Amino acid sequence: MNAFSLQILTQELLQCAVTTSASLQKSLALESIAPLCQSLAYDLFHQTYQPGAYTRFAVNDPKLREIYAPLFRDRLAQCWLVSQIEPTVERQLIDDTFANRSGKGTLAAIHRVQRFMRQPQHGHFLQLDIQNFFNSIHLPTLVSMTTNGIMSSLPEHPRKACVMALLMRTILHPVAHHAVSLSGNKTLLDTIPCHKTLGASPYQTGLPLGSSASQLFANLYLSPLDHFIKHQLHVKGYVRYMDDLMLLGNSSQQLIEWREEISTFLTHTLRLTLHPTKQHLQRCSQGADYLGYKIYPHYLHLRTRNLNKIRRWLALFNYCLHPEGSPPPTKPDNPEWAACIQLAPITPDYVLLQKMQAVMNSYFGLMQKANHYRLRKKLYQYHFCHLKHWFIPANSDYTSVRIKKHALATWIGRQHGQ
Repeated sequence: MNAFSLQILTQELLQCAVTTSASLQKSLALESIAPLCQSLAYDLFHQTYQPGAYTRFAVNDPKLREIYAPLFRDRLAQCWLVSQIEPTVERQLIDDTFANRSGKGTLAAIHRVQRFMRQPQHGHFLQLDIQNFFNSIHLPTLVSMTTNGIMSSLPEHPRKACVMALLMRTILHPVAHHAVSLSGNKTLLDTIPCHKTLGASPYQTGLPLGSSASQLFANLYLSPLDHFIKHQLHVKGYVRYMDDLMLLGNSSQQLIEWREEISTFLTHTLRLTLHPTKQHLQRCSQGADYLGYKIYPHYLHLRTRNLNKIRRWLALFNYCLHPEGSPPPTKPDNPEWAACIQLAPITPDYVLLQKMQAVMNSYFGLMQKANHYRLRKKLYQYHFCHLKHWFIPANSDYTSVRIKKHALATWIGRQHGQ
C-alpha cells in the first residue's frame, strides 16, 4: 500500500461513519470525526490497531441477553472489516440462510418456510436451536474459516495485510475481560445465569453479541452445517435464521434421523450442542412458532407473546396519561418510560408522542404482515382509551397510527410561548 491507499482508507472509514446507525457515541464523535478516521486509518494501515473496552449491559426483550457494545472507533473498524470480507462470506453461504443479509430477513425466512409447508412432501417440520450459540463459538475454528476464504479471494490484494490483521484482532480480542458496565439496568446483569455469560466461556471461545462483525462471523460459522444438511443429508426443505433451524420432511421418523446426524456433526465439527428442550417436531398443519409468528401453510398469526407486549405498552402509555382507575403497569427497563410512570399523569410533548407512535407502529407493522386486520381494529377501539385523544388510525386498514394535528399545533404554540 502507499500514501494514496491510506487516503482511500480514510475516505472509506468516513463513509462507514455515515452508514453506522445512530447512537450517543456517534453523536458525541461527530465534531471530531475527521481526525478520528485519520487516526484509525493510520493504525489499520500500519497494523497497530488494538480494540478498546466494550460496554456490557443486559436487555430483556425478547429474552434476557448479555450485550457487548464496542466503542464508536471500534464500530468504524468493524464496519470497514465487514465491507471488505462480506462478499467473500456471501459466496460461502447457502441461499436459505436469512439472518443479517441484504435482501433477506425474518419476513423472507417466514415466506420460505410457508412455501415449503405448502409442498405435499413436507407434512412435518422440526425446529432446532443451538445451545448458548454465541458463547460457544470456537474462535480458532472461526479464524481458520475466515482466513481460508480471504486467502483464496484476496491472494495478492494490497488490502490483504490490513484485513488479516484486523480480522485476527477483532475475533481473538478477549472482550469479556476488557469490558465495563456503564449503561442500562445493572441489576438486570446480575440476573443472567453464569453459564449464559461470555466471561464464563472457556479460553478462546465465544463471540460478543452486539456488533455487526459478530453477526457476520456467527453466520459464517454455521455455514458448514448448512452445506452438510443440504448436500449430504439432502434436505430440500431447510431454513436457517442465525442458530434457529427449521427442517421440513415427509415423516417424523425422517426428521428424527436427520436430527441425530445434525447433532453428531455439530459436536465433532463445530464443537456445538443442540439445545435439549428447544426442539419441536409436529405436523405443518398445526403451525410453527417461528421468528415471532405462528406460521401455517397459507396464513400467519402474530405470536401471542408479541400481542401481549403491545397490550402492555398500551396499558403503560394510558397510565402515564391518565393513572386514575388504572393499576400501575410493570416498571419497564427503559429509564425514560419508568420516569413517565413516576410523573403520571403527564401532558406529553410532541417528541414523547413520536416515541409512543414509534413503539405502537412497530407492532402494527408486525401485525400488518399477518392476517390481523380485525385485531388491529380491535386494539385501537378497545385498548387505546386515553391515547385516542392524541392518536388516530392512519387509514381504514389500521396499518399504523398517526399523531393528531392538534398535538403538533399545541406543541408549536408552546415552543413560541403562545
